[in-house]
This record gives sequence, structure tokens and C-alpha cells, in this order.
Amino acid sequence: MIMKPDIGLKNKVLFGITFLIFLVAVATLAFTKLVPKKTLLPVKAPAVFNIVFDSTLTHSNLYAPSGVKVDSVSPDKIQISWNFDNDKLMVPTGNAPEYAILSGFRIYRDGFWYEDVPKSNMAFVDDSLYPGSSYSYSVSALTFDYKIEGNKSASVSAATLLANPNPVVFPIKNGNINSYMAEGDSITEGLNLPNKGWTYADLLTDYLNAHGNKTKLFNYAVSISTSLDVNNRFPAEIRSADPDLVTVAIGVNDMTGYSRDIGNVSMSEYRDHLRNIVKTAEQERPRDIALLNIFYINVPSDKRVVWDKVVRDVANQFGVLYIDVSTPVIQNGGNSLLAGVLHPTQQGHTIVARAVINSISGLLSR
Repeated sequence: MIMKPDIGLKNKVLFGITFLIFLVAVATLAFTKLVPKKTLLPVKAPAVFNIVFDSTLTHSNLYAPSGVKVDSVSPDKIQISWNFDNDKLMVPTGNAPEYAILSGFRIYRDGFWYEDVPKSNMAFVDDSLYPGSSYSYSVSALTFDYKIEGNKSASVSAATLLANPNPVVFPIKNGNINSYMAEGDSITEGLNLPNKGWTYADLLTDYLNAHGNKTKLFNYAVSISTSLDVNNRFPAEIRSADPDLVTVAIGVNDMTGYSRDIGNVSMSEYRDHLRNIVKTAEQERPRDIALLNIFYINVPSDKRVVWDKVVRDVANQFGVLYIDVSTPVIQNGGNSLLAGVLHPTQQGHTIVARAVINSISGLLSR
């Protein structure tokens, strides 16, 4: 005989489980109605321990470093240092100052952003300077991975030392400058001058001839030239002129990216071209070579200094003369000595010529 399942018992069990679930739900609902929901308030630590991560902080509410001072100077370097409290950046907001995590410091030179340094640095050496020139510095603190900047510190000023108060003396062949070759771009060519015979190269030649030389000028400068253009044409030109004295003033079109068709010249390429030019000039026979720094006084000073350092480094590497022709123009009238934004006027060329003459005056004393 086959036993049939007790359907009534099964239904009773299911009903019991369902009713139990219902009772639990009713009890939970009643408890939440009787006990108010707790409001969770943010716990704020004391101000000194409160690390601020609010990226909306602005320049105006962050404290500045203090005690900025000049530690040392040389012909091409100035070292500064400063103080900062506990590696933290105070934010004077609310009733008590709060703190943000420090990332580093921003160095300003002559009012322009120059370089960022890590927070471990409380000193900075600026090693791309002109001899006998004045500079000012200020410092700000940075937080949030260098994204938020604090107020600038008070500025300090210093002047570099003169590189060499004595004139440079060259080993000129036979003691005479019979030929002088000027190489460069539109500045050396004399663009915008009423008379192309008024360039600094012409004025230098006139001065040499007035002091016992019989110097012939070969001005091979061409407008819109880059260092690559000069590097390519230089071997043939120097063989043709066979000069006793060579000045090379090139780089403004490399630095600004303005050229005929070759595109931008990188700083490393510029360095290589200058090296090749000096090597080529020294191959045939002993001759005196001077590298003039890049003449473009309206480019931001930080950019100009970095490119000019390449010229100085190449000059030092090969033992040739480096001549700063930009600073004298800046110090004696700046833009008033320019025809437009770049090219010197006749008076500007006169100041450039004087800077070159002062640097090679040892030639004229023999």
C-alpha cells in the first residue's frame, strides 16, 4: 500500500516560517520608528594635526618662506637660502591655522618663475649668470604635487663678480689682425640699419684699423640663419677669408624656432653645431675666435640664460673667448636701442662693438 504525503502538515510548516519572517520585519520597523537615526558628525583633529587636502586653496592664503638671503656670489653664480617652518605649509583660514603637506619651493629670478626645487632643498645655486650683473630672487612654497603655490617671500638682490678685470690676450699670428671674419644672422648682417656699413663688425674693423692694423672685413652673416646654416657654410667661408680673428654670433633663430625650412633646432643640436664651428675654425692654423652670446633682449630672461650657457660652455671647452653683448645693451637703454623687437639700431651696434672691443683689447696693446 502506497502512503500519500501529508499535504496539510507541509502547508502548516510553510505558514509558520512565513509568519516568523513577518514578525521579524514588523519588529525591525517598529524599532527604527522608536529609536531616532544617529547623525554622524565629522571628527576634527586639533588644527596642528589637520592635514588639508582641499585643492581649492589659492595663492593668497598660503604663507611664504622667510629669511631669504644671499650666501655667496662668483662671476657666474649666486647662492641663496631660506627658512621654512617644520616642512609644512600653513594655511591661515578660519579661527586657527591649518597645515598642508609641502611639496617643494619655487624660485623667482628678476620677478620671473625660474625653477622648482624639492622640499629637501633650503638653498639654491643659480649657475647661469652674467659677470658683473645684478639679479633679484624670491621664493614661494608649493603643495599638492607642486600644483598650489604660496605667497612669494621678500626679494633679495646681489651682483655677480667681474669675470676677469684684465683684458684677454690672444696669440695673434705676427701680432697683427689682417683679416676679420664675422659670422651670424640678420643682427650681424645689419638688418633694419639705414647703412649696412654701420654694423658692430664694421665698427670693430674701423677701430682695429685706427689702432695700427690693416684689417679687411669678411661679413658672411645671412638673415634667418640658424646654427645649422652656419655650420654647413662655415668651412668654405673660413678657407676663403683665412681670418686672423673670427666672431660668431648665432642662435636667436635656433632659440625662437624661426628658420627657413629646417624646423626647430634643439638646444643639444645647437651645442653640437657651435662645437663643429669652433673645431673647423681651429683646423687650418692658430686664429682667435670669439663666441658672442645670443642677442635677443626681449626673450624671457630664464630662457635666454639657459641658451647662453650653451655658448659659454662651448667657449670654455675649447678655450675661446665668450663675449656678453646683450647685457650692455640692456643696461644702456634696452628696447630704445632696437629697431623693432630684435635688431639693434646704429647706437645699439655701437654698444655691441664696444663690448667686443673691451673683451679683445689685449690685441690692441701689442
